[in-house]
Amino acid sequence: MDKISQMQKGDPMDEKKGFILVTVSGPDRPGITAAFSRILVENQVEIVDIEQASLQDFLGLSFLLDMSGAKQSKDGVLKDLLFEASHLGLTLNFRIYSEKEVKARNSKNLFVLTYFGDTR
Repeated sequence: MDKISQMQKGDPMDEKKGFILVTVSGPDRPGITAAFSRILVENQVEIVDIEQASLQDFLGLSFLLDMSGAKQSKDGVLKDLLFEASHLGLTLNFRIYSEKEVKARNSKNLFVLTYFGDTR
């Protein structure tokens, strides 16, 4: 069972778990996802969901992170991620969510439409 399905069932520890949505944007190049993933692995942070989009040479990268098993505090992990973003010349934003907020956002049906074709 995936993490989001588990959250939808409910967990008595809901309020003790912290989730962070991290968004990174800027010029795209090889190694960016690997650099951020390395920091998360080193800190034992679970990636609940990840999305990446690239348009021309511009990257949009989002991570939904479960901080409940992290080796260091949320602040420590965020500091490392912000430092890496600065080092790579990228913009990093984050928002802290409770498990209740994550469940509410994932209970909706979402659809994506992609169209490739002549738009003239």
